[in-house]
Amino acid sequence: MKIVDLNQVTKSYAGDKVLDGISMQVMEGERVGLIGRNGEGKSTILKLIAGMEIADSGLVTRKKDAKIGMLDQIPEGLSGSTVVEVLEQSFTELLAVQTQMADLEEQMAVDASEKVMAHYGDLMALFADQGGYEMQAELGKVTAGLGLSKLLDKKWQELSGGEKTKVALGALLLEKPELLLLDEPTNHLDLNAVIWLTKFLQSYKGAVLVVSHDRYFLDEVVTKMVELENKKLFTYRTNFSGYLEEREERLLREFQAYKDQQKQIKKNEASD
Repeated sequence: MKIVDLNQVTKSYAGDKVLDGISMQVMEGERVGLIGRNGEGKSTILKLIAGMEIADSGLVTRKKDAKIGMLDQIPEGLSGSTVVEVLEQSFTELLAVQTQMADLEEQMAVDASEKVMAHYGDLMALFADQGGYEMQAELGKVTAGLGLSKLLDKKWQELSGGEKTKVALGALLLEKPELLLLDEPTNHLDLNAVIWLTKFLQSYKGAVLVVSHDRYFLDEVVTKMVELENKKLFTYRTNFSGYLEEREERLLREFQAYKDQQKQIKKNEASD
């Protein structure tokens, strides 16, 4: 099933057309690499999918109720928070259930009625079903993998720009959206963190659309490449290395078709 579908989408800024009638789809569980020259419009495509930008024409259709998460900008309004508090915001709904459970536990000390017990049982089932009992383990796994462990007690405003980006990436991974939109996610990561992120995304249950210049990362993570060139999209159902081969074959076919066309034009002119 499609999570997002772009159909004949056009987008301009200040009269300068960036995208011209592009079409693409991202399916459930699909891992897609999006590449193109700097300034070509890759980030614009991510923002259109995330709903941060609106197409001038064409349609952007998203699966109903699909949770889409994007690593694009550093969150604001976190100056008083520690890194661990920023990361725990990814579990907002679970923490709310946990708080309700704690309140009910106090209530049950004085009122162990069947109604209260039943409500507590429902909350326990919800907490378990949404992964509440794995919450701390998931937090530990992501912080260790991205090299955030030493930053957990630091205040957000004390972090460098690169550290904030890594924390924002960690928070997004903990949210586990149905579609991850990642813009250069390996920036600011050391080699060990890149290797960990690669393995994490290989087994990620949701879909991933990633913009990256990291050839190793794309080769290991994605199974479909989409190239943005001259405001148009070209799709290759392979990783980055396969894309390079198929792209060369496509360009050779197009060049041969152009030469055949020129020959036919000259032949027609000669016969007139």
